[in-house]
Amino acid sequence: MKTESYDFTISGAGLVGSILALALDKIGYRVCLIEKSNLKNNADKFGNFYPLSLNYRSKIILDDLGLWDMIHEISYPIDKLTILYRNNLSKIRFTSKEFDLDNLGYVVDRLKLLEIYKKSLDKQFTGVLKLNTEIRSVERHDDNLTLKLNSQDLNSKYLVVSDGIDSNLSKLVSHNAQKINYNQISFMMNCKGSFKENHAIQFFNKSGIFAFIPYTNSSASLILTLNKGQESKYFIDNEPIYNQIADTFSQYITDIEGIKSVTSYDLSTHRMDTIYSDRIMLFGNSLQLIHPVGAQGYNFSLRCIEYMVDHFRDSDEINLDINSFIQTVRRDRTKTISNVDIALKFLNNDHVLSSLISKVAFNLIKNNSSLKTTLLENVIGLNNYAFRK
Repeated sequence: MKTESYDFTISGAGLVGSILALALDKIGYRVCLIEKSNLKNNADKFGNFYPLSLNYRSKIILDDLGLWDMIHEISYPIDKLTILYRNNLSKIRFTSKEFDLDNLGYVVDRLKLLEIYKKSLDKQFTGVLKLNTEIRSVERHDDNLTLKLNSQDLNSKYLVVSDGIDSNLSKLVSHNAQKINYNQISFMMNCKGSFKENHAIQFFNKSGIFAFIPYTNSSASLILTLNKGQESKYFIDNEPIYNQIADTFSQYITDIEGIKSVTSYDLSTHRMDTIYSDRIMLFGNSLQLIHPVGAQGYNFSLRCIEYMVDHFRDSDEINLDINSFIQTVRRDRTKTISNVDIALKFLNNDHVLSSLISKVAFNLIKNNSSLKTTLLENVIGLNNYAFRK
């Protein structure tokens, strides 16, 4: 039996792998998408909302891929973002009008977004989708890879690993990973109430990092990323203490009701020291998990897909030197991680010096239009980027 051959094989059909497969297929490459599950319907039967923030740059990328019209139907626009440190005096507010944009970004339910990607695979993907399949091992050759699956082998020019933080395949690229324990637990809840529409809030206090993210005009997600030891202030046996939660968010939402826990998880992660080696590259959470402050993780992944599509724009360019593309990803990765780390170091730190620096920085940014613009550009992904409405 003839061995199947592909330009790109992608391991993992989640939010990153599925859209990368669609993007590479659209520009003419032979793509094989491999998923260890059966991709059954993931819609949450309990009606929970799992927020995922898409910044304006991500909206442009998804629009270019022909997916935005469907995503727009399940999205909630954000046109204001307020960041606070300790009190209302240390406050920065951003608005879409500052960039003459309709919105800064959008909030979507990650499970509904994945359903859209799956439907797009069914309707548009001309490559091969192999479900209930795993890559057991990889043999490297001079000009291709041989991938050994459950029941067959296939050849591929490149392998993209996007199957998560625990991927065994990532060890083929990077043998060392920096283990990071933030000593925090993140709790996600949904509720209803009255609040300013299209306005997201992120604030920092001694207990941790808090976010208020509306997803309809009367429903919102409340996210508490608590420093270890602070959980008992807000939860008993993982159930929210209603009055404490309501009081914590009282500046931003009133008439709050129906507070419901959605999920919680420890914030421990890793960062691979290498992202590419001998035709194998890491994407998404196989590359690293980024702390959720600033919601940069998935937006960074979409930029990586954009960089890849731009590099391999024409299908006859499969043999191009990949180094320039990898260097672009590395630069963006370094900058994104650095921005998140700096924010955590100062804003989520109770040390007197950190508090002083944070307050000074907030005042500088708030009163300096150039600094404020630079920060906003980073938040919505438009720094050094020619964008359009």
